[in-house]
Amino acid sequence: MTSNNNSIAVIFDDHQMFAETLSALLERLGIFSICKYFTEEKALLSFFLKEGETHQLFFFVDYYLQDKHTLPIINDARRLNKNIFIIVVSSVTDPLSIQNILSLKPDGFLSKSSGVSEILECIRILEGKEQYISPLIKEYIQDTDAQVSSTFTVREIEMLIYFNQGYSIAETAEKAHLSKHTIVAHRRRMMEKSGCKSIGELLAYARKRAII
Repeated sequence: MTSNNNSIAVIFDDHQMFAETLSALLERLGIFSICKYFTEEKALLSFFLKEGETHQLFFFVDYYLQDKHTLPIINDARRLNKNIFIIVVSSVTDPLSIQNILSLKPDGFLSKSSGVSEILECIRILEGKEQYISPLIKEYIQDTDAQVSSTFTVREIEMLIYFNQGYSIAETAEKAHLSKHTIVAHRRRMMEKSGCKSIGELLAYARKRAII
């Protein structure tokens, strides 16, 4: 794989040591013009705004962040730069949690234990416009077809985030630019999928499985 002077690697993780280590590794590979890491969301979004769409971005992001959810960050990244590959990097092993991450349709999905050869393979596959999923991640979700039906869609996870923050149906509808009837329908489908009888049970279900 040769260097692409128009490609930038961006790492976002609230664990600074991991972010620094991954950034240094990607820099040593010599295939990106710039390797940047961030641990604060505000600085990350400022960088996306500054860069616009002048570069191909490879955005490496941990799905499970302390005190925040990654979905809004991924959505903002896609909104601010259409020329971006979203690569989730996670230590998750739970099959249902993996399925929920895959429902976000990331371009790549790496394990935090992935080695250099796998990172290079991921980048190569993405440049060919195909999705890459780590073999280790695939192992975790083998023979789990029965669990797939209980995963939530991206929109449903967005609703769960708002509910978890204490917003009412009306407030959630306003934030999501949807009708109250649509919010109620989303909530009903999620409760049917999870077998929950109340919003409290639904949120507990989502927290237990690290969906929110």
